[in-house]
Amino acid sequence: MREGRYILLTTALLSLLMIASCSGEKRQAKIRASRADSLMYAMGEAHGYERVLALADSLEQAGDLSEVSANRWRGVAYFYQGMNRTSEFYYKKAVGAVIKGETDALNYNKSARRLANILVKKGDYEGALRVAMNALDIMRENGTGTDTDIAILEDAVGCCQLHLGRAELAARNFDKAYKLLLDMAAADTTGRRAHLAFEDLCNITNEYLSAQRYQEALAWISRAEELLQHYEPTYTKEPQLLKDSKAKITILHAIDLQNSGDTKEAARLYQEDAST
Repeated sequence: MREGRYILLTTALLSLLMIASCSGEKRQAKIRASRADSLMYAMGEAHGYERVLALADSLEQAGDLSEVSANRWRGVAYFYQGMNRTSEFYYKKAVGAVIKGETDALNYNKSARRLANILVKKGDYEGALRVAMNALDIMRENGTGTDTDIAILEDAVGCCQLHLGRAELAARNFDKAYKLLLDMAAADTTGRRAHLAFEDLCNITNEYLSAQRYQEALAWISRAEELLQHYEPTYTKEPQLLKDSKAKITILHAIDLQNSGDTKEAARLYQEDAST
């Protein structure tokens, strides 16, 4: 009887030790992955893209970078070296890999939004729409998407819908992105999010201009102008950025007026921009 109890106790202790050991290994692996990702981020910030590629290979082989993370960083490195086709290839690999934790989810989100924008810019609207819609669904399921992630993806969906002839759906997605960006700007005292929102409104305007929908473009120019005026005090340390932003509004107005038939007023705005 005692021997049976001894065996049971020994088995239980061994099981606890194995659980603790596995838990410790998982914790250490998570720490290594986090440090590896931080190292990659630092290399990216320093524009050491050849180093990023070398590290992605070595850290993935060592098991410190997952398939999602390693391919995301390869995508980053090639993107900033202007090698868009290769960048697209690796972003697709990152988006297609299995997500195995928080770090993977973060890198998946960033990969999906970059890939969607790459595909939008090359005119692959069906492909971009699939990537963006799938990413939004995954973010809703795992609850990892930030407001920035969601806004960028909603924006990408809007661009796709617009160029695929679905103007009403596009307007809804652009409005979702706009509201998220406004909330982000209001919660940020640095003004950086406000400028991000401003740039996004200008991008939406450009999409409407390229789709020859000049009335809608004018509405988004007005939104961008109002946002810039509201957050103008936050540009005090960056006067040139404020000047460039105002010039961008002037040019967008001029393009819209020219295409709407008001060539005289468009010429005046072009001249105004040239004089500054």
